[in-house]
Amino acid sequence: MTCNPDRSIRALLGAGGLGVVAVALASLGGVLPARADAADAQTKIAQALAQFQAGHWTAARDRARAATQADPASGFAQAVLARTQLALGDGAGAQGSLDAATKAGFDPARAHQLYAHARLLQGDAAGAVAQADRTPPRYRGYAMTIRAQAVAASGDVRAALSTLEARVAAAPGDAFAWVALGRMRQDAGDMVGAINAGAAAVRADPASPDALRLRAQTMRAQYGLVAALPWFESALARDPYAHDTLIDYAATLGDAGRSRDMLAAVRRAMAVRPGSPQGLYLQSVLAARAGDLATARSVLDKAGRGLAGVPGALLLSGSIGLAAGEAAQAAIPLRELVARQPTNITARKLLALALLQSDSAREAFDTILPVASRGDVDSYTLLLAARALERIGDRANAAPLFDRAAALARGRSGAFATGENLATLAHGATAAPGNPAAALPISARCRRAAMRPGRWRRHRRWPMPIPDRPPHSWCWVMRWPGQGGWAMPRPPMPAPRRPASTKRRCCGWSMPATAPGSAIRRVPPCRCS
Repeated sequence: MTCNPDRSIRALLGAGGLGVVAVALASLGGVLPARADAADAQTKIAQALAQFQAGHWTAARDRARAATQADPASGFAQAVLARTQLALGDGAGAQGSLDAATKAGFDPARAHQLYAHARLLQGDAAGAVAQADRTPPRYRGYAMTIRAQAVAASGDVRAALSTLEARVAAAPGDAFAWVALGRMRQDAGDMVGAINAGAAAVRADPASPDALRLRAQTMRAQYGLVAALPWFESALARDPYAHDTLIDYAATLGDAGRSRDMLAAVRRAMAVRPGSPQGLYLQSVLAARAGDLATARSVLDKAGRGLAGVPGALLLSGSIGLAAGEAAQAAIPLRELVARQPTNITARKLLALALLQSDSAREAFDTILPVASRGDVDSYTLLLAARALERIGDRANAAPLFDRAAALARGRSGAFATGENLATLAHGATAAPGNPAAALPISARCRRAAMRPGRWRRHRRWPMPIPDRPPHSWCWVMRWPGQGGWAMPRPPMPAPRRPASTKRRCCGWSMPATAPGSAIRRVPPCRCS
């Protein structure tokens, strides 16, 4: 719905009266342009608010910007422009518009919640909290949602979730709060809660592009790629120029095998935001899938720092390097990815392969070991571990892994244990001598588990020397069936007396019964009880 300020005048005066008014306005000279610009600005502001309410946020921003150009002295027009920029994620632009609004006379007390949102989008969580706390009660609901997101960005996700849950309980029709809650639950891994929040957001405001986008993301996780596409298309029907929605839509199309449609969506996103790192990344993915590695690498390099640390970009860079036969270069981004996401099984496989191809077999084995120790390990992972042992020279322990890989039998999935085995801890202690954090191969989890009733008798125990400790300092090493090894300290004690020819071997570890400090050798996991 639009507002026409001339309609009431025409109804009141009629055609003849308008002629008289026109002659009078012509005699005013310089006053007429100023009043006309103000009226035009008010019309554009009304149109911007109507477009915003209908979910056409990009169009609302364009109308609000036109209003500020028609009347630069209108503080309200600048405030409306800031609100549309915040909806589109432009924090810096919104803060500039808010500064212009307050300079033009807009009440600063009405802008604290908007300033808080702008600070949050720019990564200033502390500034967002400070501004939200100064918000008057009239806008406290909006400010509460922004404050919760800022608190979550500071690390206290539990408190943020409690705040948002209280907000949606008090105001079930607040789609903005529902969207924030759904995204926070999604980031925290609570997919059921995110799905419920996405559905509630759409019920609260079916015209909100953010609510429709969240619903599309949760539908993709719940029902698959194809089921999410109509929701993305509904969001884009409301705001065809929403960059982030276009990127998600393009990625979903590509994963669903619709490469041509994906390319079209990426081009739309690049038209909205030229040089978009996300758009360049998706174009690189398309080129890599088509087998054009040179183009894929060239496009990915154009993104530059825009994709620094992004897991998908690191995985793509490593995959391109491996496909191009540059194993040493591929290991660099893959090593960073595994450090950021230790439970990323695909990244560990690729990194182990790159290390094997670059003659770093021992590091490759340490990388793939947490995956190879799982009950649901696949044949390819077992082959990587076996090849690494074979390269090291341990053919005796590589043979059982080859046998398991050929059996094609997989067990049940279990908890992912990453890198807290004795060999990895010993490697860290050797690499950082004198560092107390690295020199203590102690797991608190092992201590707690060992103190549980009935757990001690179920696991094999034998003394081992603690790396980087004085001689005759020992610990008990325990191994759960199919899990990693854990070390728990014991007071210094003499070395156990056993014949030098005997060897204790159980659950993936083998230690010659010799003097303290002797070599410890790893063997494939067994199923002892």
